Amino acid sequence: MRIFFKLLISICIYAPAISQTNSSYVKVFWKNTAYRFNTRQMSQYSMAKIYGRAQPLCGSFTNTLARLENLDRDKTLQDYLFIEFLLAFGSGDFLRMQLADMCGSYGISNKVSNYILSTYKSDRRYLSEIKERKKREVINKLKEAKAQNEKDSLLSREEAKLEDKMKEEQIVKPEAKFAGGPDAFKQFLQRNINSDLIKTNGAPAGSYKVKVKFVIDEKGNVTNVTKITNVGYGLEEEAIRVIKLLPKWEPAIKDGKAISSECNQTFIFGDDE
Repeated sequence: MRIFFKLLISICIYAPAISQTNSSYVKVFWKNTAYRFNTRQMSQYSMAKIYGRAQPLCGSFTNTLARLENLDRDKTLQDYLFIEFLLAFGSGDFLRMQLADMCGSYGISNKVSNYILSTYKSDRRYLSEIKERKKREVINKLKEAKAQNEKDSLLSREEAKLEDKMKEEQIVKPEAKFAGGPDAFKQFLQRNINSDLIKTNGAPAGSYKVKVKFVIDEKGNVTNVTKITNVGYGLEEEAIRVIKLLPKWEPAIKDGKAISSECNQTFIFGDDE
């Protein structure tokens, strides 16, 4: 029984001592913080955080600054800011670092940080805000997922349209025909091309690939002959010359009507000829 009473007395004596210790550290913290804020001795980041977190409670710019000037005596604002610091800086080293920048002492910041964690982490205001944040995060994720799905759906529809268009073009794209067929066309080119041109024009030994394009109009005439490559040594000009020698073709037919169509042709000069 005596042991019980001694233990009870020691608890009663020790508990106020803890409260008084916490209170003294908190007072020193706010006194230093108020002074460093008003004299701009803390970082701009910390000053901006203090003002930004105080403003919703204080209201106007003028009223916020007025209350911050007397921060060491404003218990309501102190209580509000402790919760805001916990929300803004978390419960780890970042909280201690920011508190140290505000009050100018790592020793005080460690004590005050422990005080904030033990006092406010179970505070209903803090828990309510954490719950709201999680709710907002879920809503934002759902919105982002919906927006992404809509974007993917739109892209899928556009890709499907493009694919359908390409398939349609591949299916219905008509081509002009050379009289006698592909073999006759190849023989015509071989008979008329000057294969010795690379030697005549001083091109280094090797293989040269030249491409030209031309249009067969609705009457079968060869028109609009232009070069695609730019190899040089007069090779593109030779290819154009030969294409312009071509006789009439059978024009491409679409929906029963003759239409113009574009053709590409490759010429190989040199070793692989």
